[in-house]
Amino acid sequence: MRNGVRIFIVEDALFLQEMLCHLFTKAGMDVVGTASSARDAFFQIGSLKPDLIWVDLVLPGGQNGITLIDKIKQFYPEMTVIACSSLQQKQVQRQRERTGITHFINKPFKSDEILEMVSSAMKQEQQKEMVA
Repeated sequence: MRNGVRIFIVEDALFLQEMLCHLFTKAGMDVVGTASSARDAFFQIGSLKPDLIWVDLVLPGGQNGITLIDKIKQFYPEMTVIACSSLQQKQVQRQRERTGITHFINKPFKSDEILEMVSSAMKQEQQKEMVA
């Protein structure tokens, strides 16, 4: 994976937010921001323009991760999104189909699984760009 990937993390569990920040930074990526709610995230994403957005599907504050992903796809379709959740598989599958989420990882996850998911998502996006 190329270094310098700019990542924005949307996660309401602060310990996971910190763990992801540490993991991504250690892997040579640039964490450009974090948010604990969909509303805070959307405003920051618009100004920061990250390469990749890591989104928890279950968020507080009336808007969930699905709502955020819908807005991202509408306003910033070029941005790569990885969704994560600890919801049961059937619930997640329905949400993924409705929203068109292509990059997803189940909680709990391991550090190597996270890095592999990011690498895979970025490679897929680069391949799309080469074909277009």
